[in-house]
Amino acid sequence: MDRRSRVHTPRALTPLSNQNPNQLHSLAPLVSLTITPQAKYREKAKLSAIDVMNQHILTPNPAYQRADGVTVGKDADQVTKKVLRVLEVKLDKLMQQRSEVEISNQKLRTQIDHMRQVRMQTDNSHTRFESSMAATKEKIETILASATDVIEQREMLLELKVAATRCTALRYNHAHLNLPLLYPPL
Repeated sequence: MDRRSRVHTPRALTPLSNQNPNQLHSLAPLVSLTITPQAKYREKAKLSAIDVMNQHILTPNPAYQRADGVTVGKDADQVTKKVLRVLEVKLDKLMQQRSEVEISNQKLRTQIDHMRQVRMQTDNSHTRFESSMAATKEKIETILASATDVIEQREMLLELKVAATRCTALRYNHAHLNLPLLYPPL
């Protein structure tokens, strides 16, 4: 055999090229299944390496330490943590104040609703009272008008009675006693 015949051509190296193109499409999910575990493993390895590097980020490295013994990274981290604690305490206080304000607002809303209901009830009772008061006032005015008429008639009758009494007394005196009339009858 000739050496050239033993040299593999690219076509000979890829046995899939001899297959039908429809079969290649059916192999695509299988290829993605084999790639997916590898990608997952690589991603997991990257994350674990980053975690290991971050774990010792504040450990002093003698090659990078300052001559005066100050560790800048550690100090910055402590300051950052302290600021975070202070800010978290402030946030907690503000959240507590907010909840207290919301609770007091809710109480005020219930009081306002109660006052509105009371106001509606008093308005309704005032309108009913005013209408009954107007009706009672009209009745009183009619009764007073009739009472005034009755009083006027009574006074007229009393005057007539007094006049009649005088007249009868004068006639009685005149007829029985034969006295002269001093006062003429009215």
